Amino acid sequence: MRPIEYTGANATIVTAFEALARVAQSGTYWSDDEVKPVKSAIKTHYIAEQQRRCCYCNRDLASNHHGDWDGEHIIPKSSHPQFLFKPENLAAACKTCNLEKHDDPVLINNRRVTFPTSSADYLIVHPHFDTYDEHIRWIGDVPRPNGSEKGKTTIYMCDLMRFAASDAGMKTSPADKRYDKLVGDLMARPSPDDARMILAALEADLVARQA
Repeated sequence: MRPIEYTGANATIVTAFEALARVAQSGTYWSDDEVKPVKSAIKTHYIAEQQRRCCYCNRDLASNHHGDWDGEHIIPKSSHPQFLFKPENLAAACKTCNLEKHDDPVLINNRRVTFPTSSADYLIVHPHFDTYDEHIRWIGDVPRPNGSEKGKTTIYMCDLMRFAASDAGMKTSPADKRYDKLVGDLMARPSPDDARMILAALEADLVARQA
C-alpha cells in the first residue's frame, strides 16, 4: 500500500509536531481542530488505496464518505504518540474494527521507541507490511487465519467473528473468551456448512442457559 505524502499546510503541521521533544508529543493532538485537514487527507488517501476495504475485516464499505471511516493508528497513538503522523502507521478502518481493537498493544516489543518497519515486529496483520490474504481467508462470514498467528490475533483483537455471530442471530460474539474453543473449531473447519452448524449449536446452548 502506498503511504500518504503530506504537502502544503498539512506538511507544515506534521513537521512541527515531529520537531517537538518526545515528552511534548501527545496522542490527544489528533483531536485538535488544527489537525482536521490532515485527518481528512489521511482518510481520503487510504480509503482510495484500500479500495474502500477496511484494513482489518477487509469488508467493502461501499462508501467514500469520511463519516463511515476512522483514520486508524496501527500502533496506538496513546502509547506511541511519536508515530501520530507516521504514514506507515496509518490506514482506514471501519468504525467497529477500530472500536474493538481500541488501544490494544500490537508490537512484539511494546517498549519500542523507533518505528518498526518489519512485518515480524507486529502481532497483527499490518496493512503496509503484510499481505492480508496470506494471514486471513474468509469463508462466507467466517474468518480463517490460514495457520497464521497474526491472523488469529487480528481475528480476536478486532472481533472479526462478529460477522458470523450476526449471521447466526447470536447476541453474544463467539470471540468472547468463553468461546475460545468454538473459535478454534470454526477456524479449523473446511466448509461454511460446518461453521454454520457450530454456530447454530452454540446459539442453542446459549438459549438453553438463559431459559
